[in-house]
Amino acid sequence: MPNQIRCGPSGGAGGYDFQDDWSSAGRKISKIVIRHGDYIDALQIHWADGKVSKMNGGSGGEETTITLQEDEYLVGIQGRYGTVVHSIVFHTTRRSVGPYGGDGGHATYSYNVGPQWPALEVVAFFGRAGAYIDAIGCVFSERTLSPS
Repeated sequence: MPNQIRCGPSGGAGGYDFQDDWSSAGRKISKIVIRHGDYIDALQIHWADGKVSKMNGGSGGEETTITLQEDEYLVGIQGRYGTVVHSIVFHTTRRSVGPYGGDGGHATYSYNVGPQWPALEVVAFFGRAGAYIDAIGCVFSERTLSPS
């Protein structure tokens, strides 16, 4: 399994612990399914190898699917939180998507790949969840860059 770096989680202490199972080496995120309203209700990852994570969180809110291109990688997230995660923005190698959720929360979080680590990508989320995503963090792993 490639090296991994865990960042976070940020948020409250409610809900159950979760970590997406990305144990296959070289998993690339191809889709993120998010349920959102005033808060981040739930998150689910689809990997390029066809595997899908559990839908962590509740069933409320509107469902949105974010599809990444074959050569696009998730490199970070940011948002606001209080006792639950209020908002999230996804950063890829091509764009920023969001914000999803509401405008509440008393603190901010940001987990992003810096220019000094161009070969890292987000491969999974972890944190706490119940009716909402109570706390969120990222698992970063190395990826193989295509020769330029």
